[in-house]
Amino acid sequence: MNEQGQNHTPAIPTNKFKLLFVGIFILFLISLGMNIAQALHVFDNNSTAKVLTAEDIKKSNELFKAEDYTPEKYTEFVNKEIKTKENWEKDPNAVYMNYLSQSFQSDEAGMKESYEKLQKFNDEGHYIDGEMVLLKNLEMIKSEVDSPSNQEGQGLEG
Repeated sequence: MNEQGQNHTPAIPTNKFKLLFVGIFILFLISLGMNIAQALHVFDNNSTAKVLTAEDIKKSNELFKAEDYTPEKYTEFVNKEIKTKENWEKDPNAVYMNYLSQSFQSDEAGMKESYEKLQKFNDEGHYIDGEMVLLKNLEMIKSEVDSPSNQEGQGLEG
């Protein structure tokens, strides 16, 4: 009690600080949990998966840059090292590599199927890695699908 007989209350009650701290801590935990869930792809609809590694893309690039490059060697790489991976069709980079292989073989039906998958990935916000040496945009791929006979033999033939 003060001199006038009244209770003196502190200017800032400590209970409010405790409540504020608990509230901020709870928000921090929620935010942390959401970040972890996003990193683990908990909320993904499983339409895409990161199947290929940077090493796979590097190997693809090295094949294109090699002096002894041939479309047949690239197709062999795709068939043996990309398409044998589990869920490869859920990775835009793997589907793109498969598209390239199909275009070298003038596989019109395969090219169209791969284009449709790439378009769907694009619509969902999943894109081909920009590190790819032979990178085509969807408009170019669509034009190749629409007129594949004009694309025969195109590629990085040595």
